[in-house]
Amino acid sequence: MEQTESLRVNIAYGEDAIHKLKEDWLDLLSNISTPSLEQDWRWNAILAQQVFKSSFVILSVHIGTKPIAIFPLQIKTIKRCNIQFRSLSNLSDEKLLDLSDALIHPGWLTKPILQSIKHFLKSTDFALIEFSDFTSRSLLSKLSTMGWLCEPARSQNAYIICTDMDSLKTLSKKHLKNIERLSSKAEAELGTISLDIIIGNDIQPSDLDDLIAIEHSGWKAASGSSILASNTRLFYEMAIQDLAETKDSYLIFLKTGNIRTACAMAFKAGEALYLHKIAYQDEVKEFGPGNIMLLNLLRVMATSSEINEVNLVTCPDWSERWHLSIASRLSLRCFNSNIKGILFLFLLKIKKMGQAFKTKLTKKDL
Repeated sequence: MEQTESLRVNIAYGEDAIHKLKEDWLDLLSNISTPSLEQDWRWNAILAQQVFKSSFVILSVHIGTKPIAIFPLQIKTIKRCNIQFRSLSNLSDEKLLDLSDALIHPGWLTKPILQSIKHFLKSTDFALIEFSDFTSRSLLSKLSTMGWLCEPARSQNAYIICTDMDSLKTLSKKHLKNIERLSSKAEAELGTISLDIIIGNDIQPSDLDDLIAIEHSGWKAASGSSILASNTRLFYEMAIQDLAETKDSYLIFLKTGNIRTACAMAFKAGEALYLHKIAYQDEVKEFGPGNIMLLNLLRVMATSSEINEVNLVTCPDWSERWHLSIASRLSLRCFNSNIKGILFLFLLKIKKMGQAFKTKLTKKDL
């Protein structure tokens, strides 16, 4: 353990690390009033077991015997100019959506948490530590970033507040009118439209089979991002199962007649519902079944006492038409004072200078 201004930093390696820290993790999580799915202990335990395994790391910052901050991370190799750099990075996987967030006690946000982590980095052989693509709503964004490189990320997070029906009035009236028109057309041609929301232990293997089949019927199959194409069924099965006991796993289907034509997989954290999969049958895409399903879902959730937000996790191009709330994403990095850390920072500065010069030339040509 390393110490800075009464803060101690500890690092634990491998998938067993999260199980050893379970009690402290849950205690810390109970102090966070608006938890994210990525802070859920069960979610991270599945990631450790199924995805990251020996590369999984937990960095924790302590005052006394209790952690005031927990960062689920991975050991990652970054290649620059044919040179390999070892880093501690937030959890990310190209087959899955946003995976990680930090747990930070709201009462200790003024403590030099990130500065203690930077001091700790000096005692390791890692070139850098990075927290990439965390949202501006994360507690991580409230910490002092002195000594860290803080930059806006390219991605964003779209979400909808749905505390009541009035809260949906912020959505694009023009877009909703178009959805209603297509919904009427779909009902006339395909049959009565209904929404089927299956929660927790009521979810059957056949329901997941239907979702996977619907998702694989369209463009996601060709892009390799469907559950079937990306071979991520086991991960989602475990997530559904482990979060089912507390009714935090959802499968949602839009039915036209008696046929499931659109679907979503979602997980609940606090009062927010996180949509991790949205798909529709390719042969009925002309009706915009995904839009019809989402509008019906929002109306249901606006009358629910348990859900006050529907979160899209990412910010897909189609969400722009809805006029949703948008949270920016940020990235934080700090660099070790060892040779690899200094070299990585140097190469990063050279890259930025090249990009700036290229931008300048482009503007000059215009």
